[in-house]
Amino acid sequence: MSKNKPNGLVFTGRIKKAGLTVYRWKDRTIARPSISRQPERRTRAQFDLRQRLGHSIVLWQMLDCGVKPMFNAGINAYARFRSLAMALPTVYLPADAKAQGASLLLPDMPVSEGTLPEVKQWLGEVEGEAALLTGLQEIPRRVELRLYQLMQRMEGRWPVLRIGVSHPTKADFQQVEGGLALVGSQFADAMTGWALVMVQGERCSTQRALSRCELYKEYTTEAAYREALASYGGLKER
Repeated sequence: MSKNKPNGLVFTGRIKKAGLTVYRWKDRTIARPSISRQPERRTRAQFDLRQRLGHSIVLWQMLDCGVKPMFNAGINAYARFRSLAMALPTVYLPADAKAQGASLLLPDMPVSEGTLPEVKQWLGEVEGEAALLTGLQEIPRRVELRLYQLMQRMEGRWPVLRIGVSHPTKADFQQVEGGLALVGSQFADAMTGWALVMVQGERCSTQRALSRCELYKEYTTEAAYREALASYGGLKER
């Protein structure tokens, strides 16, 4: 598979409230703690903000997986994704987990945003076999389909989200009552999320990931918060 050019992170610089510096290096988006000579002040709200921002950056890196992520609103695709991802649940990951690229599949994770009609889709069964069902009655002409597969895995001690994209064709779908469906045992995997996106030139449908995965809940507890907080040196009030 040929590698696409980076989709161009326009914003670089400090995000003051989060205490992070964001920049583009080669084909990766990098975030690191900002350096300041002033005494650091870290409240619970600031810590939560850093956790959400840091996690959104890793999710973007995983989503940029061989095809250009499409988020057509806002200044640029990355900025728009980050804005949407900041509304997702806050997960608490210790410093060493972040250093190893830990990331979590979150409910309703944004996968694309555009002006084409949303593809209604849900997980279910067709004649007893797992399936991704859609409200599509037919595949529109001159439309490319992208099927995002979001795989939650444990790599060593920490969870990592891996994302891949395939391109189903009309022959891959089954006609069922209510629309078209992709059928297969992979759709029964409780640790995997899915999103079928329509693309037509520079336009796409707005889609969020469907998943039964609830591993992320382990990283939203007070215990997870305390562990992550301790790894960063605790709260510091001036």
